[in-house]
Amino acid sequence: MNQKIRLLSKSISILLNVFIVLIVLQLVYFAFVVFDGGSFSQNKQVPSGIFTVFSMGRKSGIVDQSIVDTINVTLRYILLFLTLVGYVIVSRIFSGLAKSEVPFKTIQVRKIYLLSGLSFLGFFVISFLPSLLYAIFLEGTYVQMNIDGGLLLIGLMFYTLAEIFKYGQSLQQDVDEIL
Repeated sequence: MNQKIRLLSKSISILLNVFIVLIVLQLVYFAFVVFDGGSFSQNKQVPSGIFTVFSMGRKSGIVDQSIVDTINVTLRYILLFLTLVGYVIVSRIFSGLAKSEVPFKTIQVRKIYLLSGLSFLGFFVISFLPSLLYAIFLEGTYVQMNIDGGLLLIGLMFYTLAEIFKYGQSLQQDVDEIL
């Protein structure tokens, strides 16, 4: 494989590992704040991306703010965990490329499919999970819905990329059998 690609892959893998450490530290900090009985003074809503297609919120009746805060912190944990897993997978992809692995291997295709699934799961967490948790744990009506098209688009792009790599894998296998 090209030396430039190997060097870039190694650099990206190292950078992603730094991000992984930072996310783990953030998860530890969140755990410390939550288990210490503290609360977040910042915006407690689940962040919506720049591709938010639809955002809606409605309340009726008395809403216990501590339950809303707990749900929002839980959603942040879930999103941070999904981000952490995604970074680990991408780091492993680039680490493999830096070691001169052929990109069209079954393991690489599976990792890209997994990234697609994580993106779709993140889309579900941001778009529908808040309303579901509010419906379960709050009396009255409290609906919050953010349809984040960005994660849906990223999931579709990863799925398409995985299909392309799968096709490349079959071509690589054909070439290997001919030689």
